[in-house]
Amino acid sequence: MNKIIQVINKMIDERDRINVMLKLGTDSSPMFLFYYKEYAWVIYYENDGYFLGFLGSTYEISEDLYKSIIPLMKIAYTSNQFKGQEALESFKELYQIVLEKSIGFDDVLDNLLKE
Repeated sequence: MNKIIQVINKMIDERDRINVMLKLGTDSSPMFLFYYKEYAWVIYYENDGYFLGFLGSTYEISEDLYKSIIPLMKIAYTSNQFKGQEALESFKELYQIVLEKSIGFDDVLDNLLKE
C-alpha cells in the first residue's frame, strides 16, 4: 500500500488529532485547511475526485492564503491517481471527517453518544 494512503488511514484512525482551521470556497465546493499533529493540510473535492495537499509544519493559516494556496503546497495527491477502491474510500472518509469537524458535527455526535 502506498505511504500516503497509509497516512490517510492513520488520520482516519486518529481523527481526534485533526483540527480544522478554515473552510474556504463555496458551500458547493468547499476547501478545508486542517492540521493533523503539527502538519498543515488542505483537502477538497473537485472534478469527480478528492484532492489532498501537504502545506508543511509551520503555516499560519488564514483566508489570505486561499488565492495562493495551490502554489504553496509542497506535494499534492488526488484520489484518481491511485488504483483500487480502498484508496478512494480512504480519501472520501477523510474528507467526510474534516467536513463534519468543520461544522462542529463531530462534537454533536460525541455528545449524543455520551448520553
